[in-house]
This record gives sequence, structure tokens and C-alpha cells, in this order.
Amino acid sequence: MGNMEKLKATLVHELTHLYFESYFSEKFKSPPQWLNEGLAVYMEDLSYDKEGPWKKALRYTMPEKYLKFESFFKTTIDELESSEKISNWYLQAYGIVAYLYRPNKRLAFKNFCELIREKPDLQKNLWEAYRFNTISDMEIEWKKWIIQSFQETDKFQLKDLENF
Repeated sequence: MGNMEKLKATLVHELTHLYFESYFSEKFKSPPQWLNEGLAVYMEDLSYDKEGPWKKALRYTMPEKYLKFESFFKTTIDELESSEKISNWYLQAYGIVAYLYRPNKRLAFKNFCELIREKPDLQKNLWEAYRFNTISDMEIEWKKWIIQSFQETDKFQLKDLENF
């Protein structure tokens, strides 16, 4: 990865923060950290000419590295004690945003962001935008999506979901 590619990725990441935080600041709010960082990393990953490093990491990271969603959504970066846990948190934020923003769900993502901006009730907003009954339901569907999206690596099989 060359210096220009890294510079481009960093600029995309930081500009995403600028735009997304401006969107929330119109209502005198701040986006949830997981959503803000997840979207910035997602956009950063798209800036690469080939498969980005975050998508590649999502493909090869072992499931036990991820936090349970109930915990994840309450955790902020400054609460994590190691660079590995911080990296895994960023990766999970990226993975969740990649799932929520998949091509057939772009309008739902926009609606979700509007709902979060109005009132940060994650459970209610997930129901309104995506029809997940619970955060745990979303976690199950996210795990299925990861397994199905990356089956060609033979890393996971759907039967492995119970261990995920």
C-alpha cells in the first residue's frame, strides 16, 4: 500500500467524520461512536482500488474477537485497554455498518441515521428502520451475513453459527 493510497484513505475517513458529525450537529447532537467510526472506516475501505484492508480483516477475523452486541453498543474506545481490543472494536463497527448499509438497505440506513439523530433509542430505531425485534436478533442476522458473505474463504460454514 503506497503513501498516496494511505493518504487518500485517511482523508476519506476524516471527511466522513466531518460530514456525518455536521449532519448530527444540525440537531445539536453527536452520532454514537460506533456508528460514526463504523461509517468512517466503511468509507475509508471503499477508497481502495482493490479489496480494502477492513473488508479483508472482517473476512479473516475469528468470531470470538467480537463483543456481544448488547456490550458492543455500550462500549466506547476509551474503555478498551489494548490496541488489539481497539482494533477489533473498529472492525466490528465497520462490519455492522457494512451490514446495515448493504446495497438493498441504503434507504433503511438513511432512515436509521435520521431516527438515531432524533432520539438515540437503538432498539426502537432498529425496529423502525430494519424490523429487528431485539438487538440480539440483529446480532444473529449479522453473523449469518458474515458467514454467507465470506463462504468462499471456507473459514465458516453455516453450521458454525452456534459457535460464533
